[in-house]
Amino acid sequence: MKTKTRTTKGIAIVITALTLASVVHAQLKEPPKPGTYYSAKDFEWSPPWPFNPHPELEAVEIAPGIFVFDDTAIPDTPEQAEARKRLAEAAAHAAATAADPVLAKATQEAAAKAQAELWERTRQRFLPTLHEPLTFRDGSPATSWGIVEGHRLLPRRRAIH
Repeated sequence: MKTKTRTTKGIAIVITALTLASVVHAQLKEPPKPGTYYSAKDFEWSPPWPFNPHPELEAVEIAPGIFVFDDTAIPDTPEQAEARKRLAEAAAHAAATAADPVLAKATQEAAAKAQAELWERTRQRFLPTLHEPLTFRDGSPATSWGIVEGHRLLPRRRAIH
């Protein structure tokens, strides 16, 4: 009986020691700091991150809870390179447009015309699925208030008892 008790105690002590050792080892790693993380490379148009997307990179706290991670050493993907190129072209075009009022007016008119054409194309695409608006006999549009007023103008029927 004593042997069983000693063996059980020994196993319990070993399990407890291993558990405590693993807990102590797990606590050695510093947890990630909560806050808002910004990219050093794409700070103009990259949204803020709620976590560090590159935990292998160091994040510098610039204000309480605001961090910047240095991702300038990470090469751009083809999509990012294309986006940078288009952003630079758009900035150059905006600067040229802002410098010339005639060009700015022409650009504004062209954008309005393109928007109107897009709206008409979309309208034509969905036109078969739309129904004709309800109208009264005189051709006026049937609104909810008009329907209420129309019911008031109808002769009342007498209840048959």
